[in-house]
Parts: sequence; C-alpha cells; structure tokens
Amino acid sequence: MTRFTAVLLALSLALPAAAEMIQKKSGTFIEGKILEITEKGIRIQLTEGGEATLSFEDLDPYTVWRFRDRKLRNAGDADAAARFALGKYGMENGLYEIGRSDLDAAVKLDGSLKEEADGVIAAVEERDSAKMYEDGLAAMKAADFPGALLKFQALVDCFPASKFVEEAKKALSMAATEIEKENARKKELLDALSKKKVDAKVAKVEEGIK
Repeated sequence: MTRFTAVLLALSLALPAAAEMIQKKSGTFIEGKILEITEKGIRIQLTEGGEATLSFEDLDPYTVWRFRDRKLRNAGDADAAARFALGKYGMENGLYEIGRSDLDAAVKLDGSLKEEADGVIAAVEERDSAKMYEDGLAAMKAADFPGALLKFQALVDCFPASKFVEEAKKALSMAATEIEKENARKKELLDALSKKKVDAKVAKVEEGIK
C-alpha cells in the first residue's frame, strides 16, 4: 500500500458516515449513524456520542418500514415472506399505499400469497374504513367540519372500494357546504367590522370639520 493510499484510507475511516434523523412514536427525533438493523430494531451511533439500541416498537411506523425495507433490499429483496410481512405491517399501521405495494411485490415473488394478501387488505379496509367513517360522523356532530372533511376524504382516497364510500361522499358534500356557510358568516362579520371602522373614521372627520 502506498503512502498516498494509506492516507486516503485513514481519511475515509475518520470521516463519519451520513447521520440520519430517526423519529420515535412520541414525535421526537434522534440523530445518528445506523450501525445495524435487526429483526426487532436498530443499533445506532449517536451524533452526540455513544451508542443506542432502539426497538421498532418505540419508533414511528414509517421509520420502522424504512429500515425494514432497507434491510430487505440489502439482502437482495428476494424473500417473499419477509416482503409480505412488511406489507402487512404497512397496511395495519396506516401506510396503505406502501403496504399494498409491498404485498403486490410479495405476490410477484410468490403467487401462492395472493389470497392471503387479499385477505390482509380486506381486513384492514373493513376495520379502518369503518373507523374513519365513525370519526367523520363524530366530527360532524361536534361541528368540526374541517376535521370531518379530512376523515371522509381519507376514507374515499384510501379505500375506494369500501362499503362506506358512497355515504362518505355524501357526508363530504355536507361538510363542504357547512364550511362554505361558516366562511360566508365570517366574511359577513369581517365586512361589518370593516364598515363599522370606516363609519367611525368618517364620523371623526365630520366632527373635526364641525
């Protein structure tokens, strides 16, 4: 090894690998370099110093998916069962688009998983679409029309084949109408306040003239 090569190697070893921001379920972030991804979590070199082992149970679902996906890709991404498990995890944790994509990938690797994949999607659709619909109705009852709009729209977007979609679309229209009414009321109030201020200024001017 030449001296120049040795210097380059030493420098490369001395330079830290790119740190990553890791989100926990609590919403807080930890910064560090990933040292190892296991079946149950990750081991990291903390930017602030020291090492830490974080369980997947304590991390944000998308963060968990990201590391598990990386582990699969690093291993060649040929494990249909592992990709299926990750797709199921995504579906059950609100990562619907990602989950469906992973399940499709698993089925491409192993066609015998098709029925089971369809079952996972159907079960999550029944569970989560019902909750979205109920949450939307609760928001409507509480006059939280923007909140209701978000819930019903999420249902329509995420589960277009759900039995609740048609009712959700009707509720969407109702929520949008109520929001328009509320915006109109606010505009009337602002217009009235503006007119009151203008009238007050005019009165002062007239009083000054007198």
